[in-house]
Amino acid sequence: MWHRVLQRQIDKYIEKDLVEKYTTEYAPFFSAVSDTYRHLDEDRELLLRSLDLSSKEFVELNNKLRLENQIIEQKVKDRTQELSFEQAKLAQVAEHMTTGAILLDSTGAVTFINRTAQELLTVEDTSQGIQCLAHFFESIPISEHIALVLSGNNTTVQEVETQGNIYSLSFDSLATESETFGALIWIRNITEPKMLERSKNQFISIASHEMRTPLAIIRGNAELLLSDKSIIDNSDISEQVNSILKGSVRLLGIVNDFLDVQHLESGKLSLKIEDIDLLALLQEIIDDMKKLAAEKNISLELLNDLDVPNIKVDRYRFQQICINIISNAIHYTEHGSVSVQVKKEGDSVNVVFKDTGIAMSNEDQAKLFQKFQTGKSFLQSSEYGSGLGLY
Repeated sequence: MWHRVLQRQIDKYIEKDLVEKYTTEYAPFFSAVSDTYRHLDEDRELLLRSLDLSSKEFVELNNKLRLENQIIEQKVKDRTQELSFEQAKLAQVAEHMTTGAILLDSTGAVTFINRTAQELLTVEDTSQGIQCLAHFFESIPISEHIALVLSGNNTTVQEVETQGNIYSLSFDSLATESETFGALIWIRNITEPKMLERSKNQFISIASHEMRTPLAIIRGNAELLLSDKSIIDNSDISEQVNSILKGSVRLLGIVNDFLDVQHLESGKLSLKIEDIDLLALLQEIIDDMKKLAAEKNISLELLNDLDVPNIKVDRYRFQQICINIISNAIHYTEHGSVSVQVKKEGDSVNVVFKDTGIAMSNEDQAKLFQKFQTGKSFLQSSEYGSGLGLY
């Protein structure tokens, strides 16, 4: 049987009495045409099945995409709402902060200014925030600080006094790893703590001045008593007077430290720079302190290069620094030695202090030169420290 389409063509164009003749004579040809039609049917059925499957897959994929899109839209909606809530909360926090805050974009334009800053600087229009800031703090080059912070460098004005109050200003850069996109200016009113600190410092200064004179008298009288032969011969009285002398010397040293701190922090500490023989001065200091070291059976010595030049320093302050460091070393060393080594290295002269005393933790080292700070190792020692010497 020929393919139905071929059969219709035969029936249509070949006369009935000739069909058998032609189909027999051209049988191979008709077979080939019939096979071609069959192959076309097969290809068409395959294509239809493919299209049907593709259509179903497309519908399923489309449904999945629609569902995922709905999920994403809901997530975006939820996240947008969360961000809106966070923004509202941050705005409320910023508005009610006692610290003034001004937010700048990358061009230096004000994008936000909180209520505290607005009221302090009397800002009516946000765009005028920087002009109001510069007008309020006339003594500060505001534009220079802004240029610096927008270039990625944070800067701070620790203390500025204006209109009867004291403020500190911080210029903080806002940046990613690759670029700076803005800055925050913080304005803090530090009048109360500063006035409290000044009152405290004034009290310490007055108290220290008032204590120094009677302590000097006590020390002088104790030294005078110790020069009396009858006192020297009486061991009990001599020991008590010695105790008075040591206590007065210690207290006088603490009082002098208090006064030095006041002068230092108020900028009134003057220096008298002069040319001095470093080795001679260090030897003098060590000779004066050898008695203190000997009382604890500790050796104290000066080690130096032969060729050490004179240096230019304030003689009294340099001596004070060395005494503070050496006395600390002696106080916190139970056995062994304390040494001072002088080395000339290029254009510098290094003075190195070494001891075999108790160790110091990293935590203590971080507080080493802070005021009124003594290390935890102090608790392991019988020695007293005010926390001012190294400061």
